[in-house]
This record gives sequence, C-alpha cells and structure tokens, in this order.
Amino acid sequence: MDPFGAEDNASDVGGASASRHATPSTGGGQRRISGRASGAGGRSRHDETPELAGSANHMSSGLDLSFGYTPMQFEKINLLGSELSEHAISSLVLSVNHITYLDLRGNKLNAQFGWRLVKAMKKKYLNLEFCNGVPLKDLRNNRVESLNLSSFKTHHGMYGIEVVGAIFLAHFLRLNSSLTSFNFRRNDVEKDGAKALAQSLLGNPQCAVQSVNNMGPIKNKPGINFQDFRSSQLKVVHLPHRLLDDDDFVFLEEWLRRFDCVEDLDVSENLFCKDGVRKLARYIKDTQTLRKLNCAGLPVDFEGSHLLVQATIQNQTLEQAGLPLGPCDDNMERHQMFQQFGSGLHGHPSMQAIASSRPGGLDWSNLIPIRQGQMTEWPPFRSSNWPAAQMASYMWLMVAAKPPVTKLTFGNPARPLKEYPSAAGTPVELWPIVPTLVHDLSRTLVEISVAVSSAPNRDVGGPPRTMELMRVLTRCAALKNLNLLCYGSAVLKESQLPQEWTSVGPMPRWLMEDRARKIRVHWQALYGLLSTSSLQGLETFNDIEVQGFKETPETTVMILMQCLEGVAVELSMEPTESGEAGTLNAKLQAKADVDLFCDVLRLVNKQPLLVNLTFSDKKVINVKAGQVKLAAPLSGVPVGEGGPVFIHSVVLKNNQVSEQLLKSLDHKAPLKEFSFDNLIAVLPALFAALCGKEQPLPVEKIRIEPKWTPASTAKKRLSVQQRKLLDGIHASLMRSSAFQLVTTAGRGDVDKSELEAMSPEEFAVTMMGYAVDEVQAFETYTPRITWRCFPSVRHFLKPSEEDEPLFV
Repeated sequence: MDPFGAEDNASDVGGASASRHATPSTGGGQRRISGRASGAGGRSRHDETPELAGSANHMSSGLDLSFGYTPMQFEKINLLGSELSEHAISSLVLSVNHITYLDLRGNKLNAQFGWRLVKAMKKKYLNLEFCNGVPLKDLRNNRVESLNLSSFKTHHGMYGIEVVGAIFLAHFLRLNSSLTSFNFRRNDVEKDGAKALAQSLLGNPQCAVQSVNNMGPIKNKPGINFQDFRSSQLKVVHLPHRLLDDDDFVFLEEWLRRFDCVEDLDVSENLFCKDGVRKLARYIKDTQTLRKLNCAGLPVDFEGSHLLVQATIQNQTLEQAGLPLGPCDDNMERHQMFQQFGSGLHGHPSMQAIASSRPGGLDWSNLIPIRQGQMTEWPPFRSSNWPAAQMASYMWLMVAAKPPVTKLTFGNPARPLKEYPSAAGTPVELWPIVPTLVHDLSRTLVEISVAVSSAPNRDVGGPPRTMELMRVLTRCAALKNLNLLCYGSAVLKESQLPQEWTSVGPMPRWLMEDRARKIRVHWQALYGLLSTSSLQGLETFNDIEVQGFKETPETTVMILMQCLEGVAVELSMEPTESGEAGTLNAKLQAKADVDLFCDVLRLVNKQPLLVNLTFSDKKVINVKAGQVKLAAPLSGVPVGEGGPVFIHSVVLKNNQVSEQLLKSLDHKAPLKEFSFDNLIAVLPALFAALCGKEQPLPVEKIRIEPKWTPASTAKKRLSVQQRKLLDGIHASLMRSSAFQLVTTAGRGDVDKSELEAMSPEEFAVTMMGYAVDEVQAFETYTPRITWRCFPSVRHFLKPSEEDEPLFV
C-alpha cells in the first residue's frame, strides 16, 4: 500500500491532453506508470536549464513530465512545473526503487509533503544525486566548499529549491563537513525549510559553515562567522541594511537560541516582517544574555509591533531596545500597546534606553532620570525629534513612575500676550495622554504650558479632552503658572461643563446674549477654573496676573480675550501722555472676530484706553477687511440692549489703511493714528475723511511708509484733480485742532508748523513719503578720438583736393 494513500497507477492525474506510458526495468518485473503533462511551460528538452545540461545524456533513462517528454526507461524524475497532485507525485516517486534525479519544483508543495515523502522513501533518498536544483551527490561526498543557490548559473529563474528541496538538502547537510559558504536566498524555502537547514547544520558536529546568505562579511561591512557561535565567542551581531527576509532570520534565530551568547543584536532596516518577527520575539523573550537590541525599521504591522513589545517587557536582561513601534494614530489598540509598553518599562529590571524607527537614525530616550526620580521637567532636553510612538511610550512610563516633575510643557512654548500662539507644532496624536499625565503628576507640578490643538477631538474615539484637562488641573494644588495656549481654538461642549462651572460671573447680559454667545462655554469653563478654591495659589494664567482674581473690568477683559481665537492683547494701566488711563496692545489674525473684540473692550467704559491695533495677516486684503469692521464701534454705534459705546482711542499700526474705513468713519471717531504706503491709492478716501465731513477726522498723526524706496530722483506727476484734493487735505489738517505731525520714511517727523509753511508742491512731495534727491552733476569728458566728416554724400564719394578736411 502506498503510504500516501495513492494507488500505484496514477492514471487519474488530469490536466493534459496527451498521456505517455513507460515500462521501466526496476528488477521486479514490469510496471506500467502513467502520467500526464500539464501543458504548462512551453520548453522542449533542448532548452534545459544549466543545472540539467550536465546530465542531458542520461535523460534517456529518466521520467520527464515537465513539458511533455517521457523516455521509456528512467532513474530520474523531472516534474518541474507539472502541477500534478501530491498523490500523483508521491506515487511516481515511490514507484522507482533507485532514483538519482528528482525535480519537484513549481508544484505548490508544502513542508508536510516534503517530510512525508522523505519518511516514505526511507533510505532511498540517499541515492539522490540531484534534487530541486541542488547537487546532493557532491555534498554527500564533501566535494563542495561553496554552495550558492542564488546565482544566475544555479538558480532556475522561475523556481527556487522551495521547501521540499530544502528538506532534502537538510538531510544531506547533516553528513557534510566541507561546506564553508552557503547561500539559499531567493529560493522560497519558507519558514520550515529555513528551520530544517539551520537545525541540520546545528546537529552536525563536523559542520564547517562560516558564512550564510548576506550575513557574512560583505565589502566594508562586517558580518558574522557561524563557527564563532559554537565557541560562544560571538558577542556582537550587527546586520543592519542587509535585506534579510523572513527565511534568513528564521535560520539565524535557530543559531541565536542554540548558542545564547550574543549580547548586542542589530537587525534594523531589514525586510523580514512575518515569521522572522515571530522568531525574533521568541528569542527576545527567552534570551538570558542579550543587553542591546536594535530591530527598528522593520516593515511590521500592528501584530508584529505588539509581539516585539510584549517580548521586550518579558525580557529580563535588556538595557537598550530599539523597536518598530509603528505610527501613533487613532488606533485604540495601538495606544493600549503604548500604555502596556510604558507600564512594562517601569517594571523592567534593567532597561535604560528605548527608541523607535525614524528617518536618519535612532534618537534614544534615556530612562535613567525617571527610574532614579531625578526628572523635574518634561519633555526632556532634545526630545523634539523623537517619533510620536516613542514619546507616547515615554509618557506612559512617566504615568507609571510618577517622577517629581515640576514643569510640564506640551506643544511649542509661546508668549500669548504678544502673539496668538500657533498650534502647528502641537503633537495632536499625543493629546489623549496629556490629561492622564497631568493627573498623575499633579502633586508636584508648579508650571504647566499646554498648547491646545485646533482639533483636540482626535482622541481615539473619545470626547474632546480639553475640558477633561481643565478639570484635572483643579487637582494641582501647587500650581503657580498656567498657560493654556490657543485656548480660543479649543473644542468645548456645554454638555461637558461641570455643574459648578455654569456661572458666567461678571459677564453682562448684553454681551453674553449677543456676539459672545459662541464663546460662552469657553468663558464659563475658564471662569470656573480660575475661581476654584484649590488653585488659590495660582499666580498667572497665560502671563496674566490672576492671584486673588479680582473681578475688575480690566482683569475681566484680559481673561475674556483669552477665549477669542486669533486675538492676543497686552494691557498696561500706566496713564499715557494724551490722557488715556492705560495702553492696550492688540494683535489680531485674519480669523479673529473684530466685532467681538471691540465688544469686549466696551466692558471698560469709564476711562478710555489707547488701543494699539495690529492686524498680523500677511495679505493686505485681509488686513483691510479687518479694519473696515472698526467703522461701527469707532463711530459710536451701540451694541445690544443697553450696551455701552466704544470710548477708546485707536492707533492702527499696519502700514496700510482701509479706504472704506476712512470713508465710513464719523468725524468724531477716535482714530488717532494710521498709515498708508501709496498716496495715489488712498487720496480720495483721505480727502473724504478730512474734508468730506462737518469737521476733519481728529487724527493726530499720519505715517507715510512707501513700500519700495524712501528716496527718488524725480517728483511724482500729479493730475489737476489730485492737486486739488491735496490742497483740501492740506487746509483741513492745518484747521484741525487734534492734528500734530506727519512721519515719513524720507524726511522723518514733520510737525504741523512745518507743514503750514510748505508750498503745495512741497506738501505734495512730503505726502508721497519719500525724499526727492537732486541729480548730481557729473564730470564731462572731451572726445579723445577724431572722426573726419563730409558735408555731403557727393563730397564723400568724390572728394576734391581743394576741400579742407573737417575733423570732429
């Protein structure tokens, strides 16, 4: 009975249009063997591969079903690409008692079939001289020192030796003592084939193999000598960027486990990602000598990353580990992996540094300060280049270790009163960990700066964490300085407000029920946080003095301004020379709500302020669009029901002014200063503001800042109409009781008395903004070359001797 359960007659094998019969002389009578060519391939017996060329003269005694050729007698079987079934192949192979040539490549055979076939052949496989492209006879007779199955001469091109060929080869490697170099890359030996090859070499005490695949020395790259494993002298294995695949590392891992002597292993930036990663995880977990590991840059998926993380946690000897942790995205399972890794690092007995894959090399995280309780600031110095996955694991380690951190900074530091912060550098993928980190470090935190992302709802399926962070901040009893940068951009929901934070405090109804409705939740949350009894020691919020938190109009305005997106204000309550109670410097971005900004300033309605206003957008059209919205409050238009008027003086710091704003302003509007860069463009609007009203606009200072040059050698030509407009402006400025001076880039400050003494032409040049330089007199040079001249063409063509030559 056939051990494979197949009949001796294989005539049931299908897939070909023609069948051939052979009657071999096998010493036991005659047996009919039937086979069918698969019709695949299309190569004749004259187009044999190089490995078959040496035995072509013996093919008359072999069975060749690869491309439809079958001789009458055979000791050799070639089923290359025949696509026969396993039963048919086993029947054909086992029917021959003395087989020397066997090629089963291209039949999609697995490792189980290979092991069963070897077992069923018993000792007959020892007669094989050639199997799946491997010269077994030379190996058995120790006539081979270097076996390269990956070269152009030895590799078939379409098929490698495959797992079945590797299993047969493994049985012969147990008997070999001459082989020193071995290369089986690109041969599809799979995990079982690579394992069989490794175990056969390990089980051969006479094995002399030193180099395998790309793991030996290559040019200037040091490699490993496998003989050093046997003497336990191999302490360092560095094989980065060697294009090692799963088969390669499965082979190497068998040696690493058998001789557990390697202390430093680097297999980073290679290609294994499936079986090789599972073998690596097993080795990391079981090794008792490995201290340094670098496997970053492997193309692993989440399963591979998780396996390596779990193995690293269970390891007891590692001091340094570089792992492919993958991206820090919205995957809940991956964030749980980071948390497990951080908690596991806290309990690891010897881990000192970790790193994750990043372009340009690894940037190691030093864990010693956390372990020794010496860490006082987060993030650590020079950690900005850490991958997000590495930082996430580090943060979870801090949550587990709870070091005495006094200063915590998340996102780019900024000065919120000088410029509205940018959240561009905020690592939003780490935002879900921040509230937990603040919660566990709350007993020691003194200074906190958190840049709230414009999209902090990226929380792995959970609600926005800004409100949760604010609630956690109430636990920080030692907190003195708090910065919530970009707070106006935070995503807050009314349903998240605690019951004790629902009060609007000193906010008037005319403001809360009108334009400020959209920032109501921001104000309630911030007012509730600053009013919490546990934060009575808080000294500053966003660089604003809040100790004691007195509800004065000025303090309320400053706190409320932090709820406005794109607005940065700085208030000084020192009286100005012109009589205002204080100075407020404000910078507004294009996304700022100018109307709401002006409404908030209406809260200070008893004493005017000097507002230095700058629109920080680079586009002139956005600057002028924001300036136009100042027309209504500057003209005294009230807001809401019973709302106060805008009483503050405004200075526009931009070097452009909106023509529409000048035309729309009331003659009493407190616009003290503005600037323009092109007189011709702003001339009609300037005439309308100064001459088109009952009284001139009470502007005190006009700045003229030409865009390109402060000086010129020629005067600008003006039309008659433009000159008339300038004359009217000149007269209005002289008539105005508020006007003081003009500042130009070319002439500097020109006061009212100087302007009054100017002629219209001089006034026009001054309002252009640049100085007109006189043309310098240059030295004239006399001609040094003389040319003869003729009075006419006739004299030139027919010169007369009587004519006197003329030279110039």
